[in-house]
Amino acid sequence: LLTTHSVTLTLDGGAVAPVVAGKSHDLRLRSTPPAAFGYSTFPTIAEPVTDVNHTLYSTNWSFWIQPPITAGGGTWSALNHAPPIGVNQCMLLGDGTVLGMNGDGRCCRLTPDSSGSYRNGTWTQILSMNKSRMFYASALLTNGNVFVAGGEYGAGRRHAELFDPLNNIWTKIPDPIPGPAFSDAIGKILHNGNMLVAPVSQFGGNVIYNVVSNNWQPAASTHNQNEVAWVKMQNDCILTIDTGAQTSEHYVPSLDQWIMDGDVPVPVYGYGAEIGAGFLLPDGNVFYIGGNSNTAIYTPGPTPTSAGSWVAGPPMVFGANQ
Repeated sequence: LLTTHSVTLTLDGGAVAPVVAGKSHDLRLRSTPPAAFGYSTFPTIAEPVTDVNHTLYSTNWSFWIQPPITAGGGTWSALNHAPPIGVNQCMLLGDGTVLGMNGDGRCCRLTPDSSGSYRNGTWTQILSMNKSRMFYASALLTNGNVFVAGGEYGAGRRHAELFDPLNNIWTKIPDPIPGPAFSDAIGKILHNGNMLVAPVSQFGGNVIYNVVSNNWQPAASTHNQNEVAWVKMQNDCILTIDTGAQTSEHYVPSLDQWIMDGDVPVPVYGYGAEIGAGFLLPDGNVFYIGGNSNTAIYTPGPTPTSAGSWVAGPPMVFGANQ
């Protein structure tokens, strides 16, 4: 099998995976139900011989080939129709349409054509927000409504509201008491559908918006969370790197508690204490992009209350502040 030029491995059940000559491949195994995981690596394939099919039979294990991963870039295409207003934030809604918003609070909606193409979709201007806002906490809630709170700029700095996509209506949310300045706050949906928000004026204080009761409740405080990037992990905890620092922690919703994690091994805040985005990886780890050329990778602890650990990620290929 491994001395062929081009091989196809036919899996039990008919699945087919290509084997590429001159590359090293992983043969991965998974039990059903998943109880164990293992892999073995094929040596480099020699050439040339012939195409060969090889079939693996098992009732308890599934096998597949992981082909070599090659880097590739995507392409961009301009929309055929421009929006009726300027747009600086978009959000995909539950029905597949796209909500467009701008700093004046004006809104529009992009509906894809009958074949699902956004490029050929049509824009419709809809009712504006109650308050103007730019750079703010936002999320598509589990009930399909859109939540927004604050704004670094605009009249919405201290206020929040909801968008109902079914009726194209914005509704004010009662302000927390006392009313904090959300400003350009960070926020994340919790496991129960409520919204955790860190108002900038509270320098580490947090509040939770209760979707059902339409009101606010206090949440555990932590270090300053201005300009941070929160990542919701597979265990429902929320990870953060503290403002302008290399300390990190995660929020455990079931306990309303912040747990200190290990220090990030490289600085990830750049000019003006700005940081890039954080992304949950398929293996459950978290990848952070710095506001400089650094990156970092976080591995969660074994339990929600355990501290996680960090390693430096690969540096980005461009220079700092470019």
